[in-house]
Parts: sequence; C-alpha cells; structure tokens
Amino acid sequence: MGIAVPFSLTYDARILMPNNSNDTIVQNTRDKIRYNTGIITGLDLNYYYETRSHTKFFFGPRFRYGTDVNLANITAYTVQFQNGFLLCDAKGKMATTFAFGFGFARLISVPFSSRFPEKQSYPWMSFTLRIGLRR
Repeated sequence: MGIAVPFSLTYDARILMPNNSNDTIVQNTRDKIRYNTGIITGLDLNYYYETRSHTKFFFGPRFRYGTDVNLANITAYTVQFQNGFLLCDAKGKMATTFAFGFGFARLISVPFSSRFPEKQSYPWMSFTLRIGLRR
C-alpha cells in the first residue's frame, strides 16, 4: 500500500504577457478578482501489485480539491480511480510514476464562466507523470 499527498500550485499563464487586452486579473464587476495563483491538494491511496522487478503496477482511488486558476478560477473536487506503473532505478532511490485516472469532477465555484453551472458533476480524467526520490 502507498499513500501520496500531492500539492500543486496553479497559475494564470496570462500574467506572463502584461498589458494583454484579454487580461482578467481585475474584473469590472465588483467583488470579481481573478487571483494569479491557486492551490490543489488531495490524497492517493495506491495498492501495488508486487513483482520482483523494478516495475510495479498499481491502482486505487484518487481525490483532489482546489482552485485551478488556469481553468477560469474554478474550484472543484475530483474523485477518480487510477491505474499506473511505478518504475524504480536499480537501487530503488529514484522513481518515475505514469498513471491514468478516470472519474468525475464536482464544481463548487465558477466565478468567471457562465458556461458551466455550479454544483454540477462532469466526467473527468487525468494523466500523471511524476519523477521523484523514494525513502
């Protein structure tokens, strides 16, 4: 079994282009401020199918919650089931993870978009690539 607590920092790519006519950092409507950064965190619970090699298959539930600034400041949570592979080096200190998840996303707050109503659920999928150190 493995537990992962990911932490992601999202940002608005338009801040790299100052004086852009599509800039929405400050809206004309009162109390509508587009923040430049957001945080997404969650929990992964993985079951690893053990093999004697340095490659392990895993699967398990995945939960995320946060505000994605790049997606119009949408605050949501996602629940997914993920499958993936953990690839380790010969000493087991470096690891690379490839995973594909599918499930649903539940929108909580959509401040800048009328295309997506709040309190709705939508199909959701993700692809994950992580490179890191193991203990």
